[in-house]
Amino acid sequence: MSREFNATRPINTLPVEILLNIFLNLQTIEEPGGQIGWYGVAAVCRHWRDVANSSSCASLWRQMSFTTSSGLISTDIFLTGSGATFLGGWGHSKFITETMNSSLGRKRLLGAQGTELEPSVCDYDNGAPVQCLLERYAPLMEVLEVDCHYVPGHHGDDVDYSERYGEVLLLSIDPRMFARLQCLSLYTAGLKPNPAPLPSLCRLHLSYCICTSMSMEDFFAFVTGCQALEELSLCKFRPADPAFPDVVRGRKDLEKIAPLTPVTPPAALRKLHLHDFAPFTARILQGMSLARSTDLSVTMDGHIRTLDQAYRCKTVPSLYTAFPLNSTHLGVLHGVTAVHVYFGTPTVYRIVARSGEEGHGSVTITADVPAPAAYQSTPQHKARAKYRPNRSKDLIELFGGAPVSDLTIVAPNAEHWKTLTGADWANTLRSLPFLKRLSVIFHPAGDCLLGVGEDDPLMTLITVLGTPPDDEDELCPHLECLTLHSSDVDLGVEIARTARTARIVDCLRIRKARGFPLAQLHILFDPDQGSSDDERERYARVFTPHVDVVDFEDTAVEFETARSI
Repeated sequence: MSREFNATRPINTLPVEILLNIFLNLQTIEEPGGQIGWYGVAAVCRHWRDVANSSSCASLWRQMSFTTSSGLISTDIFLTGSGATFLGGWGHSKFITETMNSSLGRKRLLGAQGTELEPSVCDYDNGAPVQCLLERYAPLMEVLEVDCHYVPGHHGDDVDYSERYGEVLLLSIDPRMFARLQCLSLYTAGLKPNPAPLPSLCRLHLSYCICTSMSMEDFFAFVTGCQALEELSLCKFRPADPAFPDVVRGRKDLEKIAPLTPVTPPAALRKLHLHDFAPFTARILQGMSLARSTDLSVTMDGHIRTLDQAYRCKTVPSLYTAFPLNSTHLGVLHGVTAVHVYFGTPTVYRIVARSGEEGHGSVTITADVPAPAAYQSTPQHKARAKYRPNRSKDLIELFGGAPVSDLTIVAPNAEHWKTLTGADWANTLRSLPFLKRLSVIFHPAGDCLLGVGEDDPLMTLITVLGTPPDDEDELCPHLECLTLHSSDVDLGVEIARTARTARIVDCLRIRKARGFPLAQLHILFDPDQGSSDDERERYARVFTPHVDVVDFEDTAVEFETARSI
């Protein structure tokens, strides 16, 4: 398409293709000094200034031609609440370009995009341009994403979203008009009071909005009324709840809050994601009855301090029957900043704790299947399924007795290993009887990578796996796969070529002789992480291919041969 435009042509007669092309090519317009030029399109968009702060704003959207050159209606529209957005000089050309690139080609999508401008410059409160356009194209829409990208009183990348939110734009979604709408995503935007449920809605995402116009009762009525809803995501979203205080300092404050009467979520609901606003997260869970045998997965993430308050809220009993973990335990994992919890039935859940710096000191636990019925009925399991105070700092207290199938440990030094295992690998593994896959990940960080002798966590682990005490049952009898992973070339070569190699092979042979064969051993070392070409070349000589898989399913295979050195 030609990039030459007739600047005298009224903008309300320009086809949407031309408008899209203007904004997609903003990055190609440079001013002296190489800066991205917003005012370079002022000649084409000069009429925006006239309509931005006038009552004719809504009229503009009604008059604009939303047809392509072939005459087909296009709903891939880039929309703003005001024309001043384009000429504000805030340097959002990259933001617009990325937004446009992501929306082009996505049919039946309307993206309502704004920018971070003061309300006096860009007034979103009335929402007239957006609303009138929604009403015009509602019958065509299957996906509606409204992203105002605006927080009152804040600009730039350092916005503290945890403190300042507001209702930037309120929309009225009439189910009679939006009969085909399947996905609704609102960012710093909300729905007007008493919204009517949408019968065809499958996915609902509400983000960054303290929705004072919508009560908690209105919210639950809307959600439960959308019977086709499969996925609900709330990210820093909070309906009006007078009973819930703005500041919660601990468990005592939570216990004073009047409980909600739980409602039954739609039967089709499979994913519920609650991000931040903890302990308000617990409040949302309290209002939804999740005790049903479905594949529903619940994700909660936020900072440890606030999540701990949510877990301690005794008014949410479902957390304690399904989640045998006191989140304060996770504080021992150095640098951990987020926890994700997935659970459906009381024994199917997934716990992920990750740290903020390249995964150092994090633990990942997943449970794919429920514990066997016989184990569920044991007193040990019932006791561990209840809330317990913080008494220890090791993995036994964190996850002991849970039906954990996958364990990934990322530890920067030997001291950290001691903290996680209580300096006792045998006890730790004994508390994880359902473990199927064990991954050990090393990072080139800390004062001691592997340790020496008894302080060597890898050697200790391998020894314990291969030779448990004679009077004890086999450790991890269901273990199928052991993975060793390092991003450091020197460390990888050391693991592969030293006595650890022989110890690993001996361990696997012993386990097979005892009737507990290991199906796979994965050794994963990333050659791209080498600090020099020499290191990467040395890596290539030692490992072929880059990802080395040794199969022990049939017979014991010599490690040296399988590694093709």
